[in-house]
Amino acid sequence: MRDYRQPILIVLIVLVVAVPPVLRASEEKLPLGPIERRFEALYETAGPAIVRIVRMKDREQPIGSGVIVTADGHVVTEAVCARDTRQGDSLVFYLADGGRATGTALGWSEQWGIGLVKITEKGPWPHVELGEAADVKAGQLCAEYRYSRSAGNQYEHEPTLRLRCVNRSAAPIWLTTSSRSEHSRYDLEGGLLDLDGRLVGVTTARYGGQDPVCTSVDVIRQHWDALVTGRNVDRLRLLSSGEATRESPGTIGPKHRLTEAKECVSAAIEKAKLATIRIRRKGEQIGFSAVVVTADGYVTTCAHHFWPLPGNAVTISLPDGRDAAGKVLGADWVSDISLVKITEKGPWPHAELGNSTIMGPNEPCVVMGYPVSHKDRQPLVRRAHIVNQQGDSWFHYLSTSPSGRPYGGDSGGGVFDLEGRLVAVIQAMMFNGVGKHGRVELFRKQWEFLGRRQTG
Repeated sequence: MRDYRQPILIVLIVLVVAVPPVLRASEEKLPLGPIERRFEALYETAGPAIVRIVRMKDREQPIGSGVIVTADGHVVTEAVCARDTRQGDSLVFYLADGGRATGTALGWSEQWGIGLVKITEKGPWPHVELGEAADVKAGQLCAEYRYSRSAGNQYEHEPTLRLRCVNRSAAPIWLTTSSRSEHSRYDLEGGLLDLDGRLVGVTTARYGGQDPVCTSVDVIRQHWDALVTGRNVDRLRLLSSGEATRESPGTIGPKHRLTEAKECVSAAIEKAKLATIRIRRKGEQIGFSAVVVTADGYVTTCAHHFWPLPGNAVTISLPDGRDAAGKVLGADWVSDISLVKITEKGPWPHAELGNSTIMGPNEPCVVMGYPVSHKDRQPLVRRAHIVNQQGDSWFHYLSTSPSGRPYGGDSGGGVFDLEGRLVAVIQAMMFNGVGKHGRVELFRKQWEFLGRRQTG
């Protein structure tokens, strides 16, 4: 077993200096010895359940790590492990004791960044229990697990466990930990265990040098039945009931939409332009993009603008020349969406929420936002179209052609249909300049959660 005592000591020294007073006070009463002994016991009990996962055809290229959560071999892992192997590729699981087993992929959620795979050989298998998100509070110690590369550029045979501190928690969706350092892009992402050895989160997002974001265990528990039966959770959740049986969303032909565009696209663009705004944080001159979606001033945008927590006052700059005060309400860091509210009295120009699920391949759309280099009060407008998704899957994001590619500062802006309705929020740029945008259905499903301020 690897020597983990030095990392524990380093983390504890950092925690005493950096974490909230409530944690410092508790640590002053708890000597290093009991923590170290508890951590050692955790490694002994949970370590055997942490596995490294590879595809049978790519044995030298691990696709993720995971943790066994049932005696008959269900393994919680990242979405990519389940999504990319659903075509029937066999999986190989490498265990910490040097053993190996074979298995297959089950269900996944790209939005939540989680997947479920299964060892198909006969058990019982060492496993951990699922914890409770409500029990995980800011200031709580936990253990981050992952598989890391060694000096020889090979993955370690045993998992790495490091002591961490939960510094933000917004049950039942996400939590973050104090582990922005000691991470290589070559490491296989893992998750979090509480010090009783229960799974409390799966690492799913990293924003630059910020603290990593974990999807809460409650999300896994909520969608367990769909995951076990091999379903695409996002497709089940986000497609409307009338569309849920279609394998490929969007049957409206592009010819009809293109004909309609000639008659109404100018009016739709003007309507969407009035609702596309720039937001500035206090003391900052450079803003970012957002879209007003209700007459009383609710605003959709990205979460990554508001690190570390929502709740701050912001300035809203409208295309018509007005400035208004606003505040950040809530954020889903995993899905990278956030809700802001204009605090001054309306009504405000706004775009209605549309339906992204009927936007099929080649469907024309309009992309709007405020790139950093764009100084005009009016948003930058680009014509684009929807592009095919990967394979036959259905994703929580909508992709647009390179003509609508996003630039720095565009994040949080909008993708609109040709009736001026918001169908997605700009989030990132993908390979070859294709835009990646969070569907409006994400906001609909989490409106109540986003609308309440999350204080950590």
